[in-house]
Amino acid sequence: TGRATKGSATGLLDVPRRTDRRLRWLRVVVLVAVLLATGQSAELVFRPCDPFYVLFSFNGHDVEPWSYALLAVLLGSGAVVAMAWCRYLCPLGAALWPFSRIGLLRIRRDAHRCTGCGLCDRACPHGLQASSELAVVSGECTLCLECTAACPAPGALAVAAPPGALVPTWVLPLLLVALTAAGLVGGRAFALLSYSHEY
Repeated sequence: TGRATKGSATGLLDVPRRTDRRLRWLRVVVLVAVLLATGQSAELVFRPCDPFYVLFSFNGHDVEPWSYALLAVLLGSGAVVAMAWCRYLCPLGAALWPFSRIGLLRIRRDAHRCTGCGLCDRACPHGLQASSELAVVSGECTLCLECTAACPAPGALAVAAPPGALVPTWVLPLLLVALTAAGLVGGRAFALLSYSHEY
């Protein structure tokens, strides 16, 4: 049909699939702009624009009054188009895009158990179509497991690792915690140089 599958995960607006795919490249534009600006200034110039930093830093370093206005706009856009920030503007998503495509963990579909109901497609916040793939290889997949939770056919959708071994879903949050902890420890151990300013 050329349109993104509409459901509870796709927000209020049904974005045409072709338009959706083109808009996703905006993340690459944002990433390049951020890298160029950061390289020239040696400062994290994107910090006041980052919705996660603005939201969770509690008026942290470089957060401006307009940062909260931008945050409100981004939150509102997420209600209109699900995951709008992640799908279209997040530079981190663009940086991780190629690595996600070569990830070891995949959502895999058992064609013999799948009923073709399409509930997994409607549940996906990124608008992916798991019902038409034997394995979701898109870099957009974040293994949120919304599709597996929506699937009414036991065993039709599951997380698997090469060469097809099934992975229990409880492993994913443990892996996320371990990677987050490693990132925090690594961040403290290897500080990035920055220009000093007086505030």
